[in-house]
Amino acid sequence: MIFKKTAKQFQAVDLMAAHIEVLLEGGSRSGKTFIACYAIIARALKYNNSHHLIVRKHFNHIKQSIWYQTIPNVLRIAFSGCKVKENKSDWFIEFQNGSQIWIA
Repeated sequence: MIFKKTAKQFQAVDLMAAHIEVLLEGGSRSGKTFIACYAIIARALKYNNSHHLIVRKHFNHIKQSIWYQTIPNVLRIAFSGCKVKENKSDWFIEFQNGSQIWIA
């Protein structure tokens, strides 16, 4: 499967590259979380030994939606072949370049 960003997703990635804080608006299932995780994974792969954090108000929400659904989907669809190590005791994934994405 080849991942192709929509026009809105291109716009979101450009905004996230240019600004520290970005608010993405859209309806349910519009791809906001997917493209935000995509941008974070791309940044983690670009910068060796970097650390990134994805946060939600309630930990069980991030665990169910981001850890078990979105991150695996983004890796499978947009970064196939990318190997990660999961640490489920401290809740982070680590890439081969030493970068980590933590959830909280």
